Amino acid sequence: MPRTFGVQDVSGVSSADSIGTAVLAAPPLAAAVAVDLGHGRPIGWIVGVALASLSMILFLGLAAGSRVPGPRQRLFAWAWIVLVPGLPLLRCALELGGAPAWGSAPKWLARFADASPIAWAWARASPVDVEPVGVENGLSIPWAGLAVCLVLLAIAGLPRKESGPELGVESQR
Repeated sequence: MPRTFGVQDVSGVSSADSIGTAVLAAPPLAAAVAVDLGHGRPIGWIVGVALASLSMILFLGLAAGSRVPGPRQRLFAWAWIVLVPGLPLLRCALELGGAPAWGSAPKWLARFADASPIAWAWARASPVDVEPVGVENGLSIPWAGLAVCLVLLAIAGLPRKESGPELGVESQR
């Protein structure tokens, strides 16, 4: 099997590994909640951000763990690199590096970059004296970020149960 984009076979990864990833994210998330509470942020906003962050971590972990070797694996790798870190980094490079000469990034790029789970989390990490971005009635719901995570999960293929070898196919040991 030819190597594709440096991605390894992950057929042995289970959904329990994805849940383990989300559990590993709990301590830093709890620390962030404590800091936000200490700074007087609204409880509804903190709970919304914490639950949305945990959901995104879980969905991204499930997507990474359910990749099936083959063409979908390559598509998943490209989609992840573009949708999660790629567009926000491109926007940042254009706006910080190119702002003096060209101004801000195109609006279409800014909108797609804002849909990234990383961009959503970064926008909520505002300084204490600044009102958090996207606060409406104490809530901050990341519809676009969650949609990106679900698209990646769909590209990767929904989690499958472990099954035996298919009929007519010899197992290689």
